[in-house]
Amino acid sequence: MVMPKVLLVDDDAAIIETLQCLVSVRGGEVVALTDSQEAADRIQAGEQFDLMLTDLRMKPVDGIQLITLAREKLPDMPVIVVSAYLDDKTIEHIQELGCRAYLDKPFSVDDVNSLLQMYLGPAA
Repeated sequence: MVMPKVLLVDDDAAIIETLQCLVSVRGGEVVALTDSQEAADRIQAGEQFDLMLTDLRMKPVDGIQLITLAREKLPDMPVIVVSAYLDDKTIEHIQELGCRAYLDKPFSVDDVNSLLQMYLGPAA
């Protein structure tokens, strides 16, 4: 069985640390970045990921730009948005971009685990 490779992108180190803990118990490789430009560069360079969790409001590259780039380079990779700024218009927009799921901040561990199980399978 191939272990998944998950990209986490959020400019809040505490969020990254929490998500990293929740993802890593499932096995596989976790690439956790607080620098959205580095995430964009890695996607642009063709690095393969099985799942991306991203914030929306970040600089210099925002989550919408990351999702758009991911759709171009990794069209089959599921994307989960994790943001405190999810109104109906934003949710509609990210869904149009192919985002498969979203979580409001603050999120519950149970909600994250449910989505991770859906996209990565049960914990190791």
